This record gives sequence, structure tokens and C-alpha cells, in this order.
Amino acid sequence: MNHVSFYRPEYPRPQFVRKSFLDLNGEWEFEFDDNNIGMKEKWFEKHDFSRRIVVPLS
Repeated sequence: MNHVSFYRPEYPRPQFVRKSFLDLNGEWEFEFDDNNIGMKEKWFEKHDFSRRIVVPLS
């Protein structure tokens, strides 16, 4: 997983601040799993994803 060097510094909804917050902004690699095999083959551990998406706010 790659993250780009820019992030939105603000919390998405300051009026709803939580104790735990994980910022997911940035560039993410992903793959379509049309055959539903990603979990079985544990893509989350090691997989070369062919697509990217920039997430502005989680």
C-alpha cells in the first residue's frame, strides 16, 4: 500500500471527534475480485495490485 505525501489535515467532522481516528486519505492500491478469491488467497498479505485510487476522505 502506498500513501502519497499530501493529506487533508482536518478531521472530517470536528463536531464528532472520536478517541480513535485512522486517517485513510491518500493513494491506495486495489484490485477487482470478480472471482471472489482475494480472501482465500490472502491478497491482503502480499499481492501486486494493478489499480490505484486517491481517497480524499474516509
